[in-house]
Amino acid sequence: MICLDRALVNYYHEQDGVRLAAFADLAAAALNNAELLRQAERRAQQLSLLYDAGLTLNRVLNSRIQLEFLFQIARRTLRSDQMAFYRYLPERDALCFELGIGMSDQIRAQLEAREFSVARAEGLAGWVAQQRLPALVSDVTNDARWLALQAQVRAALAAPVEHENELRGVLLAMSYHTDAFTTQDERMLILLANQVAAAMELTRLFGAQARRQQELETLREANLLFAATFDRAVLIDQILAYTLRLTQGVSAHLFLYEEPRLIFGGMKWTERTPFDRPLVPRQDGLTYAVVRSGEMIVVDDVNAHPLFVERQWGGAIIGLPLRSGTQVRAVLNVIYREPHHFDTDELRVLQLLVDQAAIALENARNYAETQRQLRDAQLLHRAGRAITRTLSFTEMLERLADFFMQAVSVEACCISMLDVPRNNLIVMLDRDPIAATREAPGATYHISEIPYLQTFLKNQRRLLP
Repeated sequence: MICLDRALVNYYHEQDGVRLAAFADLAAAALNNAELLRQAERRAQQLSLLYDAGLTLNRVLNSRIQLEFLFQIARRTLRSDQMAFYRYLPERDALCFELGIGMSDQIRAQLEAREFSVARAEGLAGWVAQQRLPALVSDVTNDARWLALQAQVRAALAAPVEHENELRGVLLAMSYHTDAFTTQDERMLILLANQVAAAMELTRLFGAQARRQQELETLREANLLFAATFDRAVLIDQILAYTLRLTQGVSAHLFLYEEPRLIFGGMKWTERTPFDRPLVPRQDGLTYAVVRSGEMIVVDDVNAHPLFVERQWGGAIIGLPLRSGTQVRAVLNVIYREPHHFDTDELRVLQLLVDQAAIALENARNYAETQRQLRDAQLLHRAGRAITRTLSFTEMLERLADFFMQAVSVEACCISMLDVPRNNLIVMLDRDPIAATREAPGATYHISEIPYLQTFLKNQRRLLP
């Protein structure tokens, strides 16, 4: 509006009004052009900043550096006092505060200490994440979605960060003045959020590729080491060590299956073990369930799984069978301190590891069996040669006892003769290391006095205690 004032009466005429209206039209046009120019310059500045942001975000593969650079650009173009990024945690359907600028250490600590539920649309960020829509709040004191954690904040602007309809987080800009943001600012924040989503995806893909490359190198190293190891105890220790290298677990346990029971093979911890003796698997527990099913069993949260109703520690566990063909030879358990979501990549790497470990254990078992058979054959050959070289019955018994004890690695041996007609057992040689219980040659017992011998004679099969 243009207003003219003069102290004289009837000073202005109708023609002055016409000239003033024409001047007002020119002034309005000039002001409109100036506003359009200002907006064009601001859009040009925003596009330039957006271009710079795109170049930098795609060049830097560290998500924190990306966000810090983005926040600097966003504060300049949006004239915001604070910026924050909340990362989405799909396993808990919640947002967690990851990075912010312009806020005090106390506020930052409060935000880091809590999560914001997406299901309940907790806070403005939670609402944006739930609805997958941007939000422009001119006055946060009049908006029920706003959580008043900072009294000085008066206006807020938020946008979801998405990649191919997959939520990654929420960007939030805040100002200490009401009506600080416009719809144009909202569009700008959406564009910045898209840039962040693309950069985060690139960083994720690069990190996943680097992680896969490292995993493959670790698996190759494990395979070479397993293939060169034939000592079962050493091999088990190697398997457990590489399991913990490839996972985030706090401990790994391996049990060997010798039907019908599991035998403790070994365990390894990334920290001090809380157990002073080997663990014994429960018949109704996870390890035996893996043996019976022959399949991997994944438990993201033991407190919510029926196999751990009586044994809960608040963590996670996975049990993997080590098979030779269709036969389960061992079970590998990996334990996590906290609940843990096992993604497909992690399961794939573990499966590759246990496949290699199963082959290595089978090779070690075959090697040990071959060595045992070779040793037995050598012992039999030596025993045959030694026996045929002596004509002394007593000396022959002594040599036989030596070979028996060496073959089965025992410290005691007794050779007796059966007198079937009289139903007697006659001791010929007793190598009992305890003199008090050692029997003298010729000691005779009636078979009815020895129940296990009666069973042996009846079944004609070896008896093992």
